[in-house]
Amino acid sequence: MSRFNKLSVLAMVVVTTVVMFAALMSGVANASSFTNWKLPGCHGPKQQITNCGTCYPIQYHMGYSFKYTTGKSAYLYRFPHCLGHVGRIVNHTETRCLSFPWKSIRIKCH
Repeated sequence: MSRFNKLSVLAMVVVTTVVMFAALMSGVANASSFTNWKLPGCHGPKQQITNCGTCYPIQYHMGYSFKYTTGKSAYLYRFPHCLGHVGRIVNHTETRCLSFPWKSIRIKCH
């Protein structure tokens, strides 16, 4: 392989890597997030959920904050494993620093 071809291949690899990294970061920056706290008043240890499409157990129940991103609503359930009917759909940014009954969450991907 000539030196020119090696440089061309290297340049394509670098450009592809940069484009993939930018795409990944834009998805993270545009993700909805759900944070819940262990202590009253949204204090103490916390759990943060940012991935969409998967059901997650909610570890703490003494307050939550949901940062909404267009199309990525939070579906909150009273039962573990996202079983039963959706108890609440959050489709806006909100913070509630009081206890709540939700046991699991799924953030919708679209």
